[in-house]
Amino acid sequence: GSEMCIRDSSKVIIYLFDVSVTRTMDVDGQINLYMEIEEMFPEPKLIPVINKIDAADGDALKEVEDFIKSRYDTEPKIFKMSALKGKGVEGVLREALSILSVNYSQLTQGAS
Repeated sequence: GSEMCIRDSSKVIIYLFDVSVTRTMDVDGQINLYMEIEEMFPEPKLIPVINKIDAADGDALKEVEDFIKSRYDTEPKIFKMSALKGKGVEGVLREALSILSVNYSQLTQGAS
């Protein structure tokens, strides 16, 4: 099924946490889903990204940051972005491309 397709073809998974005041899933639910994905797909690199920082609920933001920090032995890169406003998107893209061994500058040459 779709799980096998993802497992066979993916080297990176970008997981977006929604910390906005209008989120449809609470933070605990998002964290549980992240951990399920982490367990189902141990091979691809999982990049946690905090999205909707332009409309963030401060408590939710802190809870997700603390969770991400708890998953690593060293201080992790915490990616924060607003997909809507385009803030922080390039950093997430660069991280994913580096895992895939794709040079960002070569990818964007000639783009306008």
